Amino acid sequence: MKTNRDKHYDKFINFYKNNKEFDVIIIGGGITGAGIALGCAMNHLNTLLIESNDFGYSSSGNSSKLVHGGLRYLQNGQFHITFQSVKEREKLLKELPKLIWPIYFILPYYNLKEKIMYKSGLILYDFFAGKQYHKNVKIEEILEWFPYIRRFKEKNNIKYKLKGGYLYQDAQTDDIRLLIRTLKEAENNGAIILNYFSAKDLLLEDNIVKGVIGYDLITQKEFNIKSKIVINATGFLADIFRTKLGLEKIMRPLRGSHIVIEYKKLPVKYALGFSHPEDKRNIFVLPWFGKTIVGTTDVDHQNQNNNPISISSITEQEIEYLLKGVNYQFPDAKISKKEIYSTWSGVRPVVSRDPNIPPSKESRDIFIEFYKNLLTVTGGKLTTFRLEAKKVLKILRNHFPIKKWYFTFKNLSLLELEQFFEKKEIDFIKNEIVDHERIINFYGKDSIEILKNIIKNPKIIANITFYKENNIIYEEELKYSIKNEWVLNWEDFYYRRFRFGIVQKEKEDLIKSLYKNTISK
Repeated sequence: MKTNRDKHYDKFINFYKNNKEFDVIIIGGGITGAGIALGCAMNHLNTLLIESNDFGYSSSGNSSKLVHGGLRYLQNGQFHITFQSVKEREKLLKELPKLIWPIYFILPYYNLKEKIMYKSGLILYDFFAGKQYHKNVKIEEILEWFPYIRRFKEKNNIKYKLKGGYLYQDAQTDDIRLLIRTLKEAENNGAIILNYFSAKDLLLEDNIVKGVIGYDLITQKEFNIKSKIVINATGFLADIFRTKLGLEKIMRPLRGSHIVIEYKKLPVKYALGFSHPEDKRNIFVLPWFGKTIVGTTDVDHQNQNNNPISISSITEQEIEYLLKGVNYQFPDAKISKKEIYSTWSGVRPVVSRDPNIPPSKESRDIFIEFYKNLLTVTGGKLTTFRLEAKKVLKILRNHFPIKKWYFTFKNLSLLELEQFFEKKEIDFIKNEIVDHERIINFYGKDSIEILKNIIKNPKIIANITFYKENNIIYEEELKYSIKNEWVLNWEDFYYRRFRFGIVQKEKEDLIKSLYKNTISK
């Protein structure tokens, strides 16, 4: 079976054999690299994006799944980060309403000081958004939404009763689906995109970057690939390439880990933020894909076995930390280690010049540096990936004719679908494919092909609860993904393109059978 990864490799070989020079080579297939690739491709630059593992293997597939402003950044005085993030959140909610959906947070308060502090922060948070989202909620509502929540807490030998809380809005997503949607948009604009293709080293001439030494892990072939600019979008690994040019290290990898609990064991209608009893860090519980998520830690990450690209995983200490936090806030739930359904961990690409700063106080600001034709982009967060791409394009305009600074996501409307489907097919989509809007948001213009196939084969594989909605996953979606989303192995498919390995492990045998049958054709 010839996949789109095969097609991209063939395009690369054709370009390479003709001794052509790329305009840009982007190292790193996370959301930062994907956004930059889309921006470059939209400006008609010859663009190559390479990723040494799978897309979203590290940070961008293991985030907290939140497209949020970062309320806690206000506590650290990082107002500009919150402002930019809130504005981006609002735009993404409008553009991709079924891929990025609202999630409501509750901040419970137990005394007047907490009430005033939360109120002050939320007024500013909503001011940045340009609309009022937050409101005061009564204790009766909180107890209904969070049946196991702590009713009392003690501080300085004074016992405080739960008084009420504030509700405010942020947004949630599946980070991998957002990443793949962005990569597909870049593909549709002409970018060549390859996973399992590493940059072994930089190509240097007179100590100026002229490309990369690439290595395809599938064919085990090495290539000297020329380009005018190399973009280092490798996240927390950015120093690997920067130090080759004599630059000092600046990255402080910080690991954030999460545990997944069965919803019936810890039912939560909305997300809830609270302070951990040990260090007073903000942590949360939230509903996601039919489960309850508890996160996140924020600890210095050490590379495993001296391998800087090794995937991060949760430690026993982090598990104990999260269990202590969730059991403090929900004492009646009595969550133990045996109730953990699954876990995930990601590494934040934090730029730091002072390792003595507590991890949670570090800035999540964007870092951009242009030196000897190596353009490094790191820091930032999932929510602001388009702002990172915009800043990159403003630098690239000194080298290329850049005309588009910012990209938006556009989805087909039912009216536009009418040019691709007969009336009876449109009626089927409207009436039988109940979550067709989600499919359109997930897959962009490729949703046409998927919807056509679902009409022929409407077999359902799974139901997954997105925020407030029960969504259907169709067999034809899975087949499409295997052929068209750079899937090269079982893990790519089961854990990343779809989240069965995290939230629906009981589907493994069914999914594996479908996977094997599809790749054998």
